[in-house]
Amino acid sequence: MRSPLLTLPDDSIERKIQTTGAGNVTGAMTDVVTGRAKPRVVALVPAGAQPQVSRCLEPVVANLMFLRDADEIARINRQSCPFDVLLAPAALLHEHWRLLWRELATGEPHCAILVYSPQADFRLWSEALELGCFDVVVEPLDERLREAVCRAFESTQASDR
Repeated sequence: MRSPLLTLPDDSIERKIQTTGAGNVTGAMTDVVTGRAKPRVVALVPAGAQPQVSRCLEPVVANLMFLRDADEIARINRQSCPFDVLLAPAALLHEHWRLLWRELATGEPHCAILVYSPQADFRLWSEALELGCFDVVVEPLDERLREAVCRAFESTQASDR
């Protein structure tokens, strides 16, 4: 079985994503062994945290693509490279990204946005939810991240029906 993980090289945003299954009607990937849908996740996390995020999400995702910066999120969205869940740092929640967040949250197919932060207060939670994000995950990115990705994906599947 091929590895479901992928880190994009610096020179190619268009590189093919490795998958473990075949696409279904909603665009999610179906695991050929279990027959269950698994999300495609795009993550904007520092290089040092990528191995931890990979280990955490490997059991529950069809594929995982790491991005270098937020500009790649917009580029992937414009190129219609489908993904089900976006994991992004809370530092992106400033005014400049407000339109991007809304575009991703309301686009078709629907993408669930998870924001992560070392700590979360009422202001962060309310701003993230106001922008259409699904949830805020407090670091470290561990089992809580895995659970949040699963809940976010289930939510997108329910809303796409």
